[in-house]
Amino acid sequence: MDKGLIVVVYALASLTTVPRLFSIGNITLMGWYSIILFFAVLFIWFVMYKGRIVNTVFIRTIVIHFIYIAILVVINGINIDGIQDLLILYTFFLIINIYAINAAREPSSVQVLIIRTIEVFSAAGIIGLLVVYFVFGVEKEIISPASASLFLLPFLALSLADMRAGRVRGFIRYGIVLGTFLMTLSRTPTAIALILLVLAYWGERKWINRLTSLALVLMIATVVMWSILNNERLYEGYFGGDSAIQYEGITINTSGRATIYRIVWDSFVESPFFGKGVGSVSETLSAAGLEIKQAHNDYLRILHDTGLVGLLILGSIFMLLWKELNRAERYFTRMHYNRETQRLIRASKYLMVGLLLSMITDNTIVYSHAMYPAAILFGYVSGTYRRERVRASGRGRVDKVYVI
Repeated sequence: MDKGLIVVVYALASLTTVPRLFSIGNITLMGWYSIILFFAVLFIWFVMYKGRIVNTVFIRTIVIHFIYIAILVVINGINIDGIQDLLILYTFFLIINIYAINAAREPSSVQVLIIRTIEVFSAAGIIGLLVVYFVFGVEKEIISPASASLFLLPFLALSLADMRAGRVRGFIRYGIVLGTFLMTLSRTPTAIALILLVLAYWGERKWINRLTSLALVLMIATVVMWSILNNERLYEGYFGGDSAIQYEGITINTSGRATIYRIVWDSFVESPFFGKGVGSVSETLSAAGLEIKQAHNDYLRILHDTGLVGLLILGSIFMLLWKELNRAERYFTRMHYNRETQRLIRASKYLMVGLLLSMITDNTIVYSHAMYPAAILFGYVSGTYRRERVRASGRGRVDKVYVI
């Protein structure tokens, strides 16, 4: 069941890339899935793992966040959108903890399954995205290619890790993913893929490697821009439509986000420190006459719903998670640990940056197809790191990995 849960989570997460296919009442497939999976994961955690918590650096901050949100709910109440948002976020934390426990028990077997699961489901996702796109177009009646493309971020991160290691398959896979983003007019994922490419080679120590890396980045960026400028459909998708951003005669399609941001920001400044309540952004947008329920910017949504205090606490969690990934990378590099573990650690860092970037223009935190696969990878890295640190310290039993 430990290993099987990886495949189950990934399979269910892939279904939520098409939330418009199913809706019961006012709740989409993604909403029902978030409710059912939260209680399923909670049950598994209590029954199979006896409520154990891995001693990660961010666990105490998660508890603080839970208490703060509970206080806000008591004071301001909560709507169905807020419940869904919270369930996805806390399921994300639970999955990190569960796979940290799995990695602490048997890291090598879990490692192989994680890699294979990412590869298989991402291949299916790429095929599915292209088929749905070319059959149904980008009208978004069934699927939003831009948000669904975030499902491929773990595969993109693995591809970049392979590229850094000089593996040819990494370059091929990166090209396939980037091509998929381009063809499905996924603007944010395309930008993320290019930014991560730059960051992946930023740390090269030798000047010759830096120059080679710079040439590679410029070449890929040139190919992308040439493709957009010489294809009418791509040009219209990236630079046409509702073009809210203009700079020196160039317009960029932002799908009406600037209008949404202004409405949400004006509402946020009315209660900047503690926000207007979890899920309240949907009510703000509805009151403004918009059918959309999300702010399309997670940072702005968190500010609106939970205030500056809420953003500070949640930001601290992700900052501490990043600290954990950095510590793991330094430790395993120093110990000359096996290449596959180092590959997953490096990929997890790229994935973290990709998620944080996507939150600027999307609702990534409430996309289970983006958050849950990432949680598996983060949990594996954290659990493996904690296990090896306990062993190296000579304290013996792996039980010392846990808080409780």
